[in-house]
Amino acid sequence: MMLYAWHSQSDLRKKHFEILYWALEHFQGTIMKKHIAFITAACFGLITGCGNSNAAEDEDGIMMEELQPTVSVECNAEADNQMTADESIVQDLETSSHDTELVDVGIHNNEHNIYMGKCEDDEIRMVITRTEADLSVAYITRDGAENFFQGELKEDSAEFTLNNDTGDYLNMDINTDDNGIISINGVGQISGNNVVFTLNQNTFFPIGEDSANYYSSLGYEAEEAERFAEMIKDSVEDKTSFAKLISYPISIYDGNNNILIEDETAMIEAYDELFGQDFKEQVKNMFTKYMFANYQGICVEDGIIWFNKKPSGDYKITAISLLTLTISG
Repeated sequence: MMLYAWHSQSDLRKKHFEILYWALEHFQGTIMKKHIAFITAACFGLITGCGNSNAAEDEDGIMMEELQPTVSVECNAEADNQMTADESIVQDLETSSHDTELVDVGIHNNEHNIYMGKCEDDEIRMVITRTEADLSVAYITRDGAENFFQGELKEDSAEFTLNNDTGDYLNMDINTDDNGIISINGVGQISGNNVVFTLNQNTFFPIGEDSANYYSSLGYEAEEAERFAEMIKDSVEDKTSFAKLISYPISIYDGNNNILIEDETAMIEAYDELFGQDFKEQVKNMFTKYMFANYQGICVEDGIIWFNKKPSGDYKITAISLLTLTISG
């Protein structure tokens, strides 16, 4: 029955099935059990079509199928992807020195691994890109300051050291708590100042063919995506400018209902009623690099806004959810 359901869907569903097939291959091995539940859920969701599929015309008048992101769930796959390790793995890690398994769960090979947390009082978003034992690391603060490091995993150890050309360093340690939440803690020196890091695992996704382009596995250009994210930040206080960044019609989830906004004029009229100061402040302070991305697009601040690249080449906001306003605040 499920196979029939899949065959009756569009080519987009086939793409979803390919993603599932990748996941099944990707997660084979010692940590397979950790992902069985996730893959099973993904199988059901992708094959049966969780998310709203709407027909829309592109700029050339061609009818195309557009997937509306399920905002309150999907980017909280960011949080759900959060990386609770399988209970049996956690028990093994707690009772023995299985540091190799901990490293593989905490820093996935051939993936961009995203961590959220703090460096002293600064909230940061860190990406750890791993290729076998080699690590390339960058983190960004809310005000846009960025630091880069290189490092190498140690054999049979969950500890690693990162360095950069300016003499800064970080000594990091991968950990798991009683609930299986993966974290990285550490100390180091940045610009001559001693610092303490506390980070929780947020999400991960494939490196892609171009390791220098953070979004290459998903067909986005990092420079373009980040420029559009900056445009969202800069325009949120100006309803007319913000409305121009949206793909219509758009569904806005307020925590209870989906509110359909048909066009730019309707958005401008409803803007002040829909978006309060909490929304505007979070958007103005959102991270615009190392954002979560999947086949539905790119999301910021745990799903408050989703956007993607349209056939015309322009980036547009495709979904907004007010449910996640307090998650990153």
